[in-house]
Amino acid sequence: MSSTQHTPPQRQEPDVEQSGLKKVVVASMAGTVVEWYEFFLYAAAATLVFATVFFPSADSELDAIIAG
Repeated sequence: MSSTQHTPPQRQEPDVEQSGLKKVVVASMAGTVVEWYEFFLYAAAATLVFATVFFPSADSELDAIIAG
């Protein structure tokens, strides 16, 4: 009788491409930066521009804070 050895196939780990991971990190960072830039730009416009547009006769700085 002859005996043959049967070795089970090796499990292959999924390849995580470093370039793909890098693209995800860069894209998420870019999106976050744009979102925060937009938020601060709107906040500045709300306090500086919108206060004078909606309350033209207001002279105190408290009115600008209330408008923002």
